[in-house]
Amino acid sequence: MTSDPKTSDKTKSAEPIPGGSLGPTTVLTCVDGATGRIGIRGFDLTELAEKCGYEEVAFLLWRGYLPKANELRRLKADLAEARRLPQPLLDLLATFPRDAHPVTVLRTAVSALGVFDLDAESDNEQDSQAKSRHVTAQLPTVAAAWMCIREGRPQSEPQAKATLAAGFLQMLRGSEPSAQEAQLLDKIFVVLADHGVDTPAAAARLVAATRGDIYSALGAAIGALQGSLHGGATQGVMESLQRIGTRKKVATQLERWLQKKQRLAGFGHAVHKRGDPRAVLLKPIAQELGALAKETLWYEVATDLEAAVAVAVPGLAPNVDFYLAPALYSLGIAPEFFSTVFACARSAGLCAHVMEQRGQEAWGISATWSGSAPKPWKPLAER
Repeated sequence: MTSDPKTSDKTKSAEPIPGGSLGPTTVLTCVDGATGRIGIRGFDLTELAEKCGYEEVAFLLWRGYLPKANELRRLKADLAEARRLPQPLLDLLATFPRDAHPVTVLRTAVSALGVFDLDAESDNEQDSQAKSRHVTAQLPTVAAAWMCIREGRPQSEPQAKATLAAGFLQMLRGSEPSAQEAQLLDKIFVVLADHGVDTPAAAARLVAATRGDIYSALGAAIGALQGSLHGGATQGVMESLQRIGTRKKVATQLERWLQKKQRLAGFGHAVHKRGDPRAVLLKPIAQELGALAKETLWYEVATDLEAAVAVAVPGLAPNVDFYLAPALYSLGIAPEFFSTVFACARSAGLCAHVMEQRGQEAWGISATWSGSAPKPWKPLAER
């Protein structure tokens, strides 16, 4: 390949870098964008969200089958027992700047949990299952502890028999939620539990493929989840709804965004071209939570915006973030905590991906070379 000084530094055609692989195989979650279906271990997500609790779905992801009654009781007891954090970690959290983003704190805390696990690198099946239970139980405690630290209030201890979602909400608020609120947050956790080998799962699996420990893998996954184009997008949706403010301003604000060619927060998906089934599941949850909070405005603005976008941009449908935002807001959760909730719910799936990856060969990403053509080296004096 020769260099032509009259042309750009870039090569005219991209060339694949040799040695890349197609990535891992998975039996965990099938995401079918063509049909709008998500299946976890063969079970349709819609049916799981309607009939199963989060602990059941976590068991399904980790073990490959839905638990029997005694297995479910044991898992719930194990998760309740494991959610307490080491005191040194709580002391560490107290030293962080109060304006640190909650998901940044969560990512850092995951790494710290690995420090307190003297067998962090053990990856046999029994230890991996135990670590998955511990991490899934402890992430909500970290998120709630950070909120308490920031607000200067004591941490609340959840009821011993509370589900993971109910305990999380109690720790966040400092008071026991209603049974209906706890049940609806549990459904949200089920909807968010896994989404195939998406960006966070791929990040976790890349680390796991090197035989990195589960804490390193989850730290990478949460870092990938944090961005505004993924879990952080839910916060962007709520900020958009708040900017609209009233139902009367939906059409006007949408027209402004379209004229400026701005990305519409909460709309469109790289895989779900015909609509995100998770958005369909979350919509009635957002409606019900708005009614419980006696504040239906944000759900109403969201539905008006969805209808207006359908007319203005045919085929552009809401994604998972769109109705998740008003749902979480109706639970009293601040928008900057949304991605943290997303990460806590996704932890069951991420742990499952780490465990599955350990049984496979290492893999890498196949990149495309688009750099400059070869250049002649020149002595320092001639540059």
